[in-house]
This record gives sequence, C-alpha cells and structure tokens, in this order.
Amino acid sequence: MASPSSALDHPPPPSAPCQPLHVESQPVVGYPPVIGYPHPCPEPPQPSSPDCPRRFAGTGFARGVLAGLVLFAVLLCTINIIVKVVVQPKLPVFTVTSLSVSDFNASGSALTANWETSVAVDNPNSKLRVRFDDIQCYVYYRDPRDYLAWTTVDPTSVGMKGRGVIDARMATAGASGQPERTVVEDIGRERRSGTVGFALDLEMKGTFRYGSWWTRHVRLPVSCVDLAVSFVGSEPRGALAGDEPRACRIL
Repeated sequence: MASPSSALDHPPPPSAPCQPLHVESQPVVGYPPVIGYPHPCPEPPQPSSPDCPRRFAGTGFARGVLAGLVLFAVLLCTINIIVKVVVQPKLPVFTVTSLSVSDFNASGSALTANWETSVAVDNPNSKLRVRFDDIQCYVYYRDPRDYLAWTTVDPTSVGMKGRGVIDARMATAGASGQPERTVVEDIGRERRSGTVGFALDLEMKGTFRYGSWWTRHVRLPVSCVDLAVSFVGSEPRGALAGDEPRACRIL
C-alpha cells in the first residue's frame, strides 16, 4: 500500500482531451418564422344558448302582431274615408219648440220653479240613423256653471231624415241648490217687468249608424240661449214668448 507522501509526489495522469461537439444541421420544414408578435390563440367556440330559438320566435310573433295592428288601423281609416265620401254624415239640428214655467216664485234669496221643455231633433242624414243616450238637460239664468235645475232624459232614436223630441221636466233643488242672492234678485226684477230670459244646455252621446257594420260615437254638447219666458200679471206661470222655435247650436 502506497503511503500518502508518495501519492503527493506523483501528479495525476492527464485526462483525455475534450472532443469538439458536432451538431448536425437539420433542414427547416414549413414556412419561415414570422418576425413580430405572435398571433393570439383563437378563443374556443362558445356553445349556442338554448334561449336563442325562443328569442327569435318571440321577436317574430311581436312583429306579426305589430303588422296586424298597422293593417287594421289602415283598414279602419280607409273605411272611415269611404263612408265620409259616400254617406257624408251631418250633425243633427236641435230647436226648442216649447218652454214653460210653473209655480214660479223669486222673493228674497229663494227661488222655486218648475220647467218643462221640448227640444226637437232633426236628422238631416239620408243614410244614417242616430241614437241619443246619456241625455242631461240643464236650465240656467245667465251663467251656465250656475244652473237652476237639471234632469236626465230617456234615450231616443231618430231615423233617416226623421225627427225626434226630447222632453224634459225640471225643478229647483230646494235650499241646497239655491243660486246666489244677487241672481235671485235679478230674476225677480225681470219677473216684475213681465219677461225672464232663461237658457238650456243639453249634453248627450250620439251614435251614428250606417247599415250594420259602421258606427261612430260622438259627444254632443248643445246650447240653447235667449229663451224669453213671458208672464202675465202676477200669475206664477209663464211660457216661451212668440211662436217661433228657437235654434240651438252644437258647441
């Protein structure tokens, strides 16, 4: 066995020389590399939502409903234009044929009276029938907002080129419906002169019919003014002065 000192006296044998590393070049297959930023990875396809067919179906239904409404509106306007051209509808004519007052008393701040009136309704249309519903009649002195009495009247119908009559009976409403004191005094002053001027207002719904397939509803506010009622002496009764009917107008 060799001693440690002898091992130190002899250097180790030289190692084998390093051999150069040979790398064989491989041929490049494909496109040359792209200079720049790499392409981002494509996003994976999203799964189709199960609500898409239902949503499209709902949109198609809404479009169909809208198209139907537009078509209906156009058809309705066309029918109205045809009827107006062919039928040429006209508003009815109202005239007061009679107005009487009974049990009339205007003293102090109290007014009592009963009114009876007849209003003729003429239908000038030769192809339309007219029906009047929801008829309300008011009698007043000067201000239509401060009426003296009012009532409702039964519906009435007027044929083509026909005439109808609206009969109304009204009475003062007592203490709860009394006009202002100045109004009562003015009425009493006119009563002593022999003539008191009253006025009538009528409100109703008119229905025009052409055959059985065309109908039109209109509101008809009617005003009848300058209705002079004559009294004789101290009698509590009076009637419309003159024999001529009083024309009314539709507001």
